[in-house]
Amino acid sequence: MQYKDDNGKNYEISYSQKLQREQNKLLKQKNRLLMVFLVMMFVFALGGAYLYIRLETINFLTDLMHAVRVFGMS
Repeated sequence: MQYKDDNGKNYEISYSQKLQREQNKLLKQKNRLLMVFLVMMFVFALGGAYLYIRLETINFLTDLMHAVRVFGMS
């Protein structure tokens, strides 16, 4: 069976070797997609944590300003 590599060279390979090459290509593609998914989930989690911390900071500062007004410190 003829096989043409990425550089354009022709090789004589067996059917099982061809299947192994295809399986390796699919495995690399799966690994790339998994990494993209993990990076996207990490970015999503980081954004969620940022928004949560920002919201809690705003709530804390609002409560602090309310306490300052109630006790007449301003």
